[in-house]
Amino acid sequence: MGERWHRLDTGWRDRRVGAEYDGGIAHLTQDQLRADRDRHNWLTENGWTLLHFTDVDVYRRHTRMVATVRRLLDRNAA
Repeated sequence: MGERWHRLDTGWRDRRVGAEYDGGIAHLTQDQLRADRDRHNWLTENGWTLLHFTDVDVYRRHTRMVATVRRLLDRNAA
């Protein structure tokens, strides 16, 4: 399938879990949206679990957000 490199907002390579912050300007154009979906699909196809969080998650529901990440990290433990 070839080697590709993608940047994530944060991730745990050893567990193949990534977390993305989807801000208000994350997908302003169709090109940005297409590129993001291509990256997401490629990572998923290669065994990654990707989580997406918004401003509400980060600023108002951070406890729930951290718990979600923790569950996935525990589930994907080596």
